[in-house]
Amino acid sequence: MKKIIIASKNLHFQILNKYRVNDPFLDVKIYSLSEIKKMVYPSYGVDALIYLLTKKKYPYEIAKMYLSILPYILKDNKEEKLHLLYQIKEELKDNNLEISPLDNDDIYQKEVDIISYSIFNNELNEIIKALKLLPNYIKNDKDIAKKEIKITTYTRLEDEVYSVLNQIASLIDKGTNINDIYIIRRNHDYDYYLKKYAKTYGYELNLKEDISYYSLGGFKEFKKIYKQNHDINLSLDALKEVMQEDDTYEDIKLRILDNILDDVPFEIQYDYLINRFKEMKINTPTYDKAVKVIDHIIYQDNKYVFVMGFAQGQYPKKSKSNPFLDNETLLSLGILNSKNKIKDDQDTFINFMKSNNHIYYSFSYKSLSGNYYLSPISKIFDFDICSPILDDIYYSKDTLHNIYLDLKDNATLYNEYPLDYFKIKDVINLNYLSYDNSFKNGPKIHHDKSKIKISYTKLDKYNECPFRYYLDYEIKLIDFEANYYSSFGNIAHHLIENRNKPDYDYDKEFDQQLLLESKNYPFDLREKFLINAILKNQIKEAIKAIDLRESYYNKLSIDDSKIYVHTVVDSYPEKDFEIYLDPLTILEGRIDSFSIFDNEYFVCIDYKTGSTSFDPKMLDYGKSTQLPTYIYMVKHDKKYQDLKVGGIYINHLISSNTKDKKLDTLDIYSHLQLQGSTLNDTNFIYAFDQSLAKGNDSFIQGIRIDYKTGNLKGSSLVGEEVFDEYQEKVEEHIKN
Repeated sequence: MKKIIIASKNLHFQILNKYRVNDPFLDVKIYSLSEIKKMVYPSYGVDALIYLLTKKKYPYEIAKMYLSILPYILKDNKEEKLHLLYQIKEELKDNNLEISPLDNDDIYQKEVDIISYSIFNNELNEIIKALKLLPNYIKNDKDIAKKEIKITTYTRLEDEVYSVLNQIASLIDKGTNINDIYIIRRNHDYDYYLKKYAKTYGYELNLKEDISYYSLGGFKEFKKIYKQNHDINLSLDALKEVMQEDDTYEDIKLRILDNILDDVPFEIQYDYLINRFKEMKINTPTYDKAVKVIDHIIYQDNKYVFVMGFAQGQYPKKSKSNPFLDNETLLSLGILNSKNKIKDDQDTFINFMKSNNHIYYSFSYKSLSGNYYLSPISKIFDFDICSPILDDIYYSKDTLHNIYLDLKDNATLYNEYPLDYFKIKDVINLNYLSYDNSFKNGPKIHHDKSKIKISYTKLDKYNECPFRYYLDYEIKLIDFEANYYSSFGNIAHHLIENRNKPDYDYDKEFDQQLLLESKNYPFDLREKFLINAILKNQIKEAIKAIDLRESYYNKLSIDDSKIYVHTVVDSYPEKDFEIYLDPLTILEGRIDSFSIFDNEYFVCIDYKTGSTSFDPKMLDYGKSTQLPTYIYMVKHDKKYQDLKVGGIYINHLISSNTKDKKLDTLDIYSHLQLQGSTLNDTNFIYAFDQSLAKGNDSFIQGIRIDYKTGNLKGSSLVGEEVFDEYQEKVEEHIKN
């Protein structure tokens, strides 16, 4: 007799072994839910997906979502969303892109055992009706209420991991077969600590990591290259040069070539490849003898199972609703909705709890990613909540050191001496250093008559850590070496500073400067490729944007506008300031671009090749002081002290956003707009940003014209008092 079983894919091997215990030759056929769906509903392959991408112009994620719902659309429906899906289904059918349901003779009207699915799984219920199956839900008949269930709770996730790993070591030490031990965890925050510390207990873990090819460095490099040149073969050749000694190149190359679509536009090709590589998972190597780490239940007996992180949202597993259809519509179509998924998972997990296994439950209240609450299942069955007790035998010296250090910290700082502290105290030989972060009778570095020079970088460093400032600038232990970021920044600033020189040739100047910087910092192959293939062009675009903005300066009028602007602009690139705050204290700095408008307003612009932004909220904490320091320097220079602050800005030169678009009325990318604070004064704004005065896009981020009122609006607009406040805060930090 043939035994037919419906079960989730990850249990098939366990089920086969269990059913053949008494009869090794028993004819067993196991189907997963996704397999038997294809016996009832039509399905759609890659050809249908490509059709939706190319003919319907749907994004990959939308096309995949539609295809997942289409099998269940059996008739036209007046509801707009369902009607759209029905039309798509008919179109795919007309183009022979619908795969008919598979033959179901082997299962039709047969008796089936159902494992790991519950009566709450409405997708399975619909299939049972359609195939007229005779279902036998395999349930454990034990009364869980009579079992003594306890859960050990921990403050931190790390402590939970240490304890569970030690309990496993104890089981192995007592003769338990390591292949009979499982860890169930659904929160992948545990994986880092499990992998890091399991070996210190003397055994290995088989932990299947959910790593996609998309996350590999090699594919990330390919993505950047391909985005630039749109040519598969050229991109693969360039990638090979970058990945010279990386043995994953051939694997990535083959997978890219296997997924190339013929004769489709680049954007579709690119989108398809990105998403395919997100879906493809890397096979993790496994050990013959190791503790198995899984995120699903097991279908076996007499095993030792550690259920970690028994938290709300994990047991039962929290499930997202379909983004296109609501729960009621999903239910009416026979699709498993979020509510039923939770019920199904809870029912199957409770069935596992009744199994004939040794199950250990644990839970931690917090980890690096957040705080947790106990699973509601623990309340349903009134778990006995226990505090952890340190085992008499500990199998990892490394983790015992960690535990003792935490206990020692609490003893030193809070006079806490739990029993575990005295258990470990005489076992661990550890030098414990304590300090109170204060200077006591330190050497006097400054002579009373020596000068002190202050800059915004020193202010930021002092406010970040006074001790670091002390070491770097007082004892002179600063050990600055050229690095990739500083060297590339030097190249960019040189190109901007020298762009107006006679016979300026961007490509030639760039190559010469790259060669010069390479003497101070030898760029590796990847860095050179990144600079030449991507960043060189981005700096060129940034310079075009700066030139375009400055080309609006010194205009006498604006055509076809009621606004009349008479602007005289004096610009000073790389402007140095040196302000004597007193005879021995100097504030110094260099402003990348300092400009004066109509002898009334000044503007400070700093060019950045990094991601640093100006955040006024951080001024209170002594951070983001650069632009406010520039205001302070200019306003304390006798030559410029009567000028008003027009604007202070950061000009980002490069962007990591590959989808960054150009502004509609300006031929510049949006990331090249100025970021900072602007004086809410139309005389200044229209003088400085005459593109905006014409009704075009603004060179300043966060400013626009309200065409109903004709007034300016924007998040960057501030009053004079705000600039005064910036100055005051900087002055406080300088005095400090």
